[in-house]
Amino acid sequence: MASNPEFKLFNDLQITITGFCVNTPADLLELLQLLDERDKEVRRLAKVFNLEHLLEGKVTWNLEVDKTMTKDEAIQAMLKGEKVTHTTFTAEEWVTMTSPRDLLTEEGYTHNTALFWQHRNHPNFSKGWSIWKETFYCHTKDCKEEIPEPVMCCSGRDCGCLGQPIDPPYCPEHYEELKQKNK
Repeated sequence: MASNPEFKLFNDLQITITGFCVNTPADLLELLQLLDERDKEVRRLAKVFNLEHLLEGKVTWNLEVDKTMTKDEAIQAMLKGEKVTHTTFTAEEWVTMTSPRDLLTEEGYTHNTALFWQHRNHPNFSKGWSIWKETFYCHTKDCKEEIPEPVMCCSGRDCGCLGQPIDPPYCPEHYEELKQKNK
């Protein structure tokens, strides 16, 4: 990495994060704080070197992004059956409440609500929540175009379709290519 003194803090943070090992919830919280510091340093350096345009539309890591829901609002949404996500979750991760005492994850695991929140007591978890929206993408390799949710024929057992969509899950461009190939 660069030897410019401006980059020293960033280099130190990068080395610390790279070698970081998470064994306990406290370790995870410490890592979250380090990542937040790294994001602030990246943005500071971009401003110093007049390179802020390179960060437009890119999230490096920022726990301060306001997703418009607080923890309490997320809990209320989950109690109504909504799936919620957090800025620290991946795009596929969500949780919802099946009862005031139980949470359900995207993997189908049930967790005790009190234990779930016990491990998420850092101030960063008091904000940054949003309603999770499932996103579907074209099934063509390397295509990142979003497509509407595929309409399924049935449960997959009724007619033997194995739960396949009625229309192929491709973007319009690749769907036309597929049709031309199969003529």
